[in-house]
Amino acid sequence: MILNMSTDYGLRIAVYLAQQRKVVSSSELSKKLKISQRYILQVSSKLRDAGVLQVIHGQFGGFILAKPPNELSIYDIAATLQEETKLRRKVLVEPVNSDDFNNLYEIYAYLDNLFEGTLKRITICHILNKKPSKPFPKTFWDFWVEMI
Repeated sequence: MILNMSTDYGLRIAVYLAQQRKVVSSSELSKKLKISQRYILQVSSKLRDAGVLQVIHGQFGGFILAKPPNELSIYDIAATLQEETKLRRKVLVEPVNSDDFNNLYEIYAYLDNLFEGTLKRITICHILNKKPSKPFPKTFWDFWVEMI
């Protein structure tokens, strides 16, 4: 899976809102993040529908996170803005009926689960380098051991 631009922008929006800890207008987001206001509105609309952002209406309206940064993961944003959250797409052809290839498909499924679990564990707090409620493992090996 490759994170698309919408996901990158969604993450930037969430990080900026977490830093500000106040209602932020779409024009401020556009200026500070160097993203067109039109694209800010498109991305934020999807994030609002998914319960990631709240919209505040009125003269001093804008956006604010709907969840605390330690409860908002990369996965929450990617699952909202990506068409696919797996490392590989579903197999479009019939799998070969062989134990060797069945093992390969099991490994793919395992890697998909590992990747998804990683995205779910990395929160906006991790990105901000603040103390999250559950620290992220320092090395891949630490993460691997934790997952087994």
